[in-house]
Amino acid sequence: MNSETPLERLKKFLDSEEGQKSLQEFAEKLNREHERVVRAKTYLDSLSQEEFDRKLLFEIEKHDDNWRKKCYDKGYEPYPSNLLSMVFSVANLGDESTEYNEILDDFDAHFGAGTKMYRDYYFNWIFGQGTVLRIFNKNKEEIFRT
Repeated sequence: MNSETPLERLKKFLDSEEGQKSLQEFAEKLNREHERVVRAKTYLDSLSQEEFDRKLLFEIEKHDDNWRKKCYDKGYEPYPSNLLSMVFSVANLGDESTEYNEILDDFDAHFGAGTKMYRDYYFNWIFGQGTVLRIFNKNKEEIFRT
């Protein structure tokens, strides 16, 4: 019988050659993902505000009742498309200067949330048993919610 605890087995694996290779591959994957977000930010930052608004609203419009129904029919909670997820990732790249520390609405007031400002929009994450992603326009009106 193996008397090692799960933590001891994990430490042993991470110290092994296979564990080190696994950690290296994971670090490379995280780096590639970060580089993709940085490239997307460069592109989005190059757009005029009007063009960014048009593209963002076009993407948001895809997330209508039919989209929600498709998600639920597949057994999923509604989630943003890959493009909209990337915009959230870009917004999240910001530093402390992009953090917005005021309450946006009652929902925001009652749950743990994080909000970043990006290109005149407020990108809001609410964490609980799941994550709710929301976007508010510059007038602090909610225009998207998963």
